[in-house]
Amino acid sequence: MKDNTESKVAKAKAQKAKSPTDSTDKSDEFLQKVTDWMNKLGSHFSKIALKLFYTDYRGVVATDDIAKGEVIVFVPKEGMITLSLAKSGRIGKKLVEKGVSMVYPNNSFLSSYVLSEMSNPTSKWKLFFEALPKSVSNFPIFFGPEENNILKGSEFLEHVKELRLDMEKDYKRICEAAPEFASFGKLEDFMKTRALVNSRIFGTKIDGVEDDSIVPLADMFNYKHPSNMTHWTYSHEKKGFIVETTESIKAGEEIFVSYGNKPNTSYFQFYGFVIPNNEKDEISINVSIDTNDPLKQQKEDILENAKYPKKMKVAANTDDTKFTLLISYLRFVCFQGTEEQLNKIKEEFDKEDIKKASSSDAKIKGIPFISVQNEETVLKIVKIQCEKLLAKYAESLEEGLIKLNSSNLTFN
Repeated sequence: MKDNTESKVAKAKAQKAKSPTDSTDKSDEFLQKVTDWMNKLGSHFSKIALKLFYTDYRGVVATDDIAKGEVIVFVPKEGMITLSLAKSGRIGKKLVEKGVSMVYPNNSFLSSYVLSEMSNPTSKWKLFFEALPKSVSNFPIFFGPEENNILKGSEFLEHVKELRLDMEKDYKRICEAAPEFASFGKLEDFMKTRALVNSRIFGTKIDGVEDDSIVPLADMFNYKHPSNMTHWTYSHEKKGFIVETTESIKAGEEIFVSYGNKPNTSYFQFYGFVIPNNEKDEISINVSIDTNDPLKQQKEDILENAKYPKKMKVAANTDDTKFTLLISYLRFVCFQGTEEQLNKIKEEFDKEDIKKASSSDAKIKGIPFISVQNEETVLKIVKIQCEKLLAKYAESLEEGLIKLNSSNLTFN
């Protein structure tokens, strides 16, 4: 799935004259070639066409008026690069047989398959690989010093650092299990492929089994927030991946799909863009039990049994489950009273809704209000933690927005 935001399009327009590229005619001719290849695989595309808008910005447009409820894309299972296919490939088989443990198994299985197939001149997917973007500079793991400097203070920099280390671990483990994999590409090649694969994964259920898949052509759709134009899924009845319209679309309009409801850290990591005022945005807060707390040991034992994380993510939306979970956690951590009273509160941790709270859709009540003093302490901790995170930034939000409107920035 291709990366896109309105601001990025605006920058692309501004840079059009600065970025020499192949002629539009040649690009459109190649995109038609890809479409013809997909048709031979049994795919069907109704009233749509691929279009090159600007350098590194492609998309799907309506060639005719489209009514609500029309299936505009059908890609058969044979035209999809599925997780099960990747596991049956020459590298995937070895990884499965040897039970290789990877940090990001699904992504690494798909990436190892794609990278190994890229070296095969007669690969079934040759045209699809040729259609993939040549540049991955919009992905944060490939940012240079200038761009990283703009992110200074953000916890995302540490996240990117960890991501690179995790990718390196997966690459090494793949090479240890299948030494020939190193001949298909070095670490940087693997990372580039991982970035392209990550931005094109559709979470599907095929034959009753959860299966991450890369769907050629469907990955050309861009994202716009909010995206209500289409719905995509794997159809068991049709035995393939479909994209269906959920509203009427006029001829000439660009058609968008949903990339899911995610925080900006995920959009940024996987697609290279962010959404302004994203209610799913979140930050990480570390909260520990006071070393002088007389109930410190009992609290730690209860939290460990409940498998609560030591670092909690908090969503910007206070109605989000993660925020409810944080406040519950802090009410417990900050509780002052007897051990008997603590054990009564402990019962809340044994409830099923708390244990399932890792799901963003889980509806939890959490630990209820305990006392005014407890609530004041909880909110004070949240305030202090947020102030600490803000203090890491070298400039204010207002100064950052002014910089974003500057013409001296890179495309990213």
